[in-house]
Amino acid sequence: MTDSSTGGFLSPSPVSPPLQGQALLDFIQSVIVGITGLAGSMVRPYWQGQPPNIPDAGDAWCAFQVSTRKPDTFGYERHDANGNGNGSSSLQRYEVLGIMTSFYDLGSGGLADSYCSLLADGLQVAQNREILSLNNMGLIRTGDIVAVPVLFKMRWLYRVDMDVILTRQVDRVYPVLNVTSAQGSIVTDDGISRTIRVP
Repeated sequence: MTDSSTGGFLSPSPVSPPLQGQALLDFIQSVIVGITGLAGSMVRPYWQGQPPNIPDAGDAWCAFQVSTRKPDTFGYERHDANGNGNGSSSLQRYEVLGIMTSFYDLGSGGLADSYCSLLADGLQVAQNREILSLNNMGLIRTGDIVAVPVLFKMRWLYRVDMDVILTRQVDRVYPVLNVTSAQGSIVTDDGISRTIRVP
């Protein structure tokens, strides 16, 4: 593995990486399930290799996706002289995540509206947001609840969409080692060059 002493591209440490890919989807699913009370099998990522069947009449379900990720322009890099004994640098930046949620039912009983409202209101409760804080995330806002009926397999489904906007802190550690010695030249204003060595 390359580090700052070898040159070349640096890869972050695999220890405690930020939630990405399937791990991020699993986390978001657990939050929606916990707040709404829907069964885990009824809260599904939008895109799946083998999409499950539409639930029976009288059931409601949710599909969700991470639709946008907006990182801040510049991260903050800090060198830790202790690190793993040789030193390391930590990169910290923030992202805004747009989570699109769609709640479905078969158009009877207002279940989709009800579960969508449970998520919107439940995210306002501090105890429900605690799991976000423990994973370096926070709620910015929830968006409007928009009805979007959809025709699927010759069957009308009632659907309501709502965006959930989260912020999260992303931390990565890179193998940037301590400078233990250096050699170079300094040219003063009068044009005299002096060689320096540290230590």
